[in-house]
Amino acid sequence: MSLCCPRCGANLIRIHRRPVDRLLSLFRPVRRYNCTQLECNWTGNLPRTKTAVPPPFSPMRTPTITR
Repeated sequence: MSLCCPRCGANLIRIHRRPVDRLLSLFRPVRRYNCTQLECNWTGNLPRTKTAVPPPFSPMRTPTITR
C-alpha cells in the first residue's frame, strides 16, 4: 500500500519527523512524508493509517480445520 501525494498524485516516502511533529503525535498520530517527484517537492504530515499486520505480542488465532 503506497500513499499518494496530495499535490501531484505521485508516490510518497516516509522521512524522519521533526520535534514539533513528535509533539503533535501525542495528540493526533501523524507520519511525515516527502513526494518522490522532484518537480513537486511536497513535504508534510499525514494521519497515521491502520495496517493489517497485528501488533507484536498479540494473541495468535488457532487455525481451524474444515473437512
